[in-house]
Amino acid sequence: MGLKLKTLTVAAGLFILLTLIVAACGGDEPQPTTSPTQTPSQPARTAAIAPTQSPAVASTPTPVPSPTPTSVPTPTPRLAKYGGTLTMRVSTTSLLDTSDSNNTSGAAAVIWLQNALNNLIHLNSKTPRIVEPDLAERWEYSDGGRVLTLALRRGVTWTDGKLFTAADAKYSLDRAAFGTDPQLSFNQSRLSALTRVVAVDEATLRLDLKQVSASFLGGLAAPYILMYPAHIPFPEKAADWAQNPAGTGPYKVKEWKRGISREMERNPAYFKKNAAGQQLPFADRIQIFFIQDQLATLAAFRSGNINCACGYGTDLIVDQINEVKRDVPNVKVAFASPNVANLQFSNKAPSNDARVRKALSMIIDRVQLNKLYRDNSGFYPPGYLLGPEQGGQWGLPKEEILKVPGFREPKSADMQEARALFAAAGVDLAGTTFDLLAVTPTYADLGEALANVLINAGVKIRLQLQASAALNQAVSQNNFQLYLSPSGAVEDDPNGLLLLMIAPGAARNYSKWEDPDVTRLIAAQETTVDPAQRKGLLEQLQRAMYDRLWVSPLISVSVVWAAAAHLEDIELERPFLASSFHRMERVWLNR
Repeated sequence: MGLKLKTLTVAAGLFILLTLIVAACGGDEPQPTTSPTQTPSQPARTAAIAPTQSPAVASTPTPVPSPTPTSVPTPTPRLAKYGGTLTMRVSTTSLLDTSDSNNTSGAAAVIWLQNALNNLIHLNSKTPRIVEPDLAERWEYSDGGRVLTLALRRGVTWTDGKLFTAADAKYSLDRAAFGTDPQLSFNQSRLSALTRVVAVDEATLRLDLKQVSASFLGGLAAPYILMYPAHIPFPEKAADWAQNPAGTGPYKVKEWKRGISREMERNPAYFKKNAAGQQLPFADRIQIFFIQDQLATLAAFRSGNINCACGYGTDLIVDQINEVKRDVPNVKVAFASPNVANLQFSNKAPSNDARVRKALSMIIDRVQLNKLYRDNSGFYPPGYLLGPEQGGQWGLPKEEILKVPGFREPKSADMQEARALFAAAGVDLAGTTFDLLAVTPTYADLGEALANVLINAGVKIRLQLQASAALNQAVSQNNFQLYLSPSGAVEDDPNGLLLLMIAPGAARNYSKWEDPDVTRLIAAQETTVDPAQRKGLLEQLQRAMYDRLWVSPLISVSVVWAAAAHLEDIELERPFLASSFHRMERVWLNR
């Protein structure tokens, strides 16, 4: 099979290959060269994948000779230095101790897992529309977009010396896509189009899809879809792997102190090099510490005990950045609003009544909530998907959201209508208390701010703050009434964000909400490969959700990332919380 070499750029965020040839490989280490995919010339429902189109050639005026510019020598790339220790923090023990990226309670443990393991393909951390090679060096679609074949790198070894093969990739994808344990279903919605995984030979993997899928390639490239060794099978040997993880990644675990820290050391057999031909990675080790208290984290960064406050946006808060700049010379800083906090409703009474859900959403003063939480630093208004103002391609524009009940100003009309809806639904606010569930410590302050806003509006709230393990067990069993839910995206695609909370069978659709019209729109957008038509369907879907309100956007959560001045080639500026950024293979210490 002639798999030609070419990096795929996911044009308009569309994760279906519209040209038959994709992938990139050059020299020792692939370097991305963007190549936009083509949109089909026919309406989007066709299953055939359109061939690459030659661009139209515009008429060209008679050229005018111009002086030949003086040749400028290509600068010699600066060589990175080897050595030193990267130090980071996680705020909950599940991010430190979980070893399975399919686990709904610990998938975010990819901060360490991405350094021990690899993906088949992954999204560029700064431009997540670009899909780059990892353990797969090239790939192509066939059969009208229903078969994806990946050519895997040869000669890659696990840290226990065994060879990585297609059998490992099949084992990993079978677990991620077809597992029966609900606690290990985190990645199933991303791989929902997958019907069969075939290890054709040691270095060729074939993925059979049930249909053309607009989101599958991006889902496959998400940071959570990691490759595990088939010779240490889960769950039989999960405890063995947790104690001594065999990986292909740039670092390997040296010491794990449960609930305290994890130390990783350089993998000398790692298969990648940088553009200058230097063997990756550069740091001698990575140390990840569990520090629950945010003020203690601030102190650790100011003192240099951690040099990368670059986890999931809880290490520092925006109003601390001035003192950080004062105390940490030449600190590197980046800001973003990559995360939306949502209010998820249970399908139990009284929130099984759409009038109650609408009333609760309308009575929340989101402008006041934005002021109380991180002092108006987040983007407003929040939405189900990233809108054009934030660089997204599928979200509704700001002007439309500001006309939705619950987001309108002045607030008085919404308040009045909300109270009428409560009365119509038979809910006596004076005698009703709503339970609000939130994770601590991550959302403790936001939970308190939301509870105060609701109480000030006349709604009685009982705030329940739970650690992540207990909270995830509660929500997975639909044991909640109102849930303050995070929804940090890893790609600009609804399959990795909104659909996780509303699609039938999705990992975060805890109350199993389902509606035939919503299901129809979800299915239609997934098989629609024309970006404009898909956008239209997704706009309909978002409007349907503002009407049904199984989940209601509350606030865009602002985050700040920071790194010590001596950390080089660290891309702090990124659009999403979880990404390939956390694989620290290229970061080096300039000391």
